[in-house]
Amino acid sequence: MTTLLGRMKSVSLLILFGAFATVVVNHPLRAQTSTNPKWETDWSAAVGADPFYIGKAGGDIVANNFSALLAREWSQRGSGLSWRVQLGISRHPFEPVSLLREGQVIPPTLYKKQSLAELGVSARYTFLKSHNVRPYLTAGPSLFAERTAYSINGAVFGGTNSGTEASSTVWSVGGTAGVGLAFRLFRLDMFVEQRFLLPELSTRGTNIAHPFTLGVRF
Repeated sequence: MTTLLGRMKSVSLLILFGAFATVVVNHPLRAQTSTNPKWETDWSAAVGADPFYIGKAGGDIVANNFSALLAREWSQRGSGLSWRVQLGISRHPFEPVSLLREGQVIPPTLYKKQSLAELGVSARYTFLKSHNVRPYLTAGPSLFAERTAYSINGAVFGGTNSGTEASSTVWSVGGTAGVGLAFRLFRLDMFVEQRFLLPELSTRGTNIAHPFTLGVRF
């Protein structure tokens, strides 16, 4: 009886081993399959301005309200998800500061301008990827260098009646988020993008920039 049970166990183990071997041969383990899907890489460049500050740039749109972006992008064929490493700059003015004195409004004399340099990584999800017009969402973290310059008009500095009083640069970790629309135009892959930059998350600041850009992928 003991010999019979031993033989039955041996046969059962042999059957289980054969079944396991069959499964392995017909269905390779995930670790043995290829994990290198084909990726497409592109460059993109864009320029624009902050629409929230249109009309507040003192007539000099390039000096006081300007945004630019250069990025390297990776996208997987057949998937709407892609990644972008981006380097951007954004410059915009703040509204002049008016003061009150003895019930009278003093004309603005203090001005504050800000410039942002951004190095970040963003994820982008594109809808309707096979269409000519493709909306998308984008978001990700960024490292910012934020320069703020204060200038005073109507005061005398070194024989002139205006000048820069002080400037400072602060490094911080922040985030970006935005919406965009990619489209084909004259055989070019173009896009328009509205982003929202939060450069002061790590310093608990409240400043927000809103660059709106027109760009091309190549």
